Amino acid sequence: MTRLNVGDRFPELTGRWDDGSPARIPDDLDAGPAVLLFYRGHW
Repeated sequence: MTRLNVGDRFPELTGRWDDGSPARIPDDLDAGPAVLLFYRGHW
């Protein structure tokens, strides 16, 4: 995957929120700017 540049659209991702409900990003973030943190887990 290539790095994003200023003005690029965030790639579509699917997964689950912490409550188990389905997450579709960026569709679920239409309210405005957002910060996403990706936790990889324990090594």
